[in-house]
Amino acid sequence: MCRFLIIKSLSQKNFDATKVLVSFAQMAKASRAPDGDRQQDGWGMILTGNSSFKSNRWQMNLSADWLGYRSLKPIWQEAAKMTDLPPTDFLILHARSASFKKHKNKVEFNQPYWFKETAFVFNGFLSKVAPPFKLEGKIGAEKIWQLFLKYRTHLDLQSAFKTTIKDLISYSQEVQALNLAIVHKRSILVYTSYKDNDKYYHLRYFINQKFLVIASEPVSLASLSIRKSEFNRLPIGTIVSFNVGHEVKIIYDPLK
Repeated sequence: MCRFLIIKSLSQKNFDATKVLVSFAQMAKASRAPDGDRQQDGWGMILTGNSSFKSNRWQMNLSADWLGYRSLKPIWQEAAKMTDLPPTDFLILHARSASFKKHKNKVEFNQPYWFKETAFVFNGFLSKVAPPFKLEGKIGAEKIWQLFLKYRTHLDLQSAFKTTIKDLISYSQEVQALNLAIVHKRSILVYTSYKDNDKYYHLRYFINQKFLVIASEPVSLASLSIRKSEFNRLPIGTIVSFNVGHEVKIIYDPLK
């Protein structure tokens, strides 16, 4: 299981990515999956940043505006040391807990995943996914990502996301939890559903005039004056689209 966080500045101001990273790392360290596992199998981040901040740290120079980093170390061992992060207005974080031992110690499995201005994060567990076509990828998260990209070649963002989710539910023997988020330019699409373990799996969000935050669980972001108690629950079984313009437009699209 995993933890993720997406934060977008809604003003013209950047924020301190390192301080947010440290807060998220503290949450990930304290959190436990339903099986007692910790989010200690590496982590990754994607953020907007000025190219002058690019250094050997960035294994993924994703585009002119986006930088990426992945590591096999637990996030809480590195967060406070990441003092060279650029000021940013968009940050995506993911702390990984590998479901199977054979899938540990492979940095390429760490999220967020990225392709052509689109980022992806996942948290959940699906059993025996058997679609009538081959899924590319070596682990579950990669296969979900590739399934979305398959539909994205001929569908708009919302339709590709919705079709992916419907396929996963239809072709899985059991969906213990399915939490997904897609970030494309200034749009964020989110979906949450699960059988049990509400406290661990239910995605939350926070929004005010300054920030939009999507998180696996409430997290105190003291540097942004955001308290855990201010997070709201996302509706279960519904695709929620946050479209960021002069104001945030929120669209609810029930799956059924």
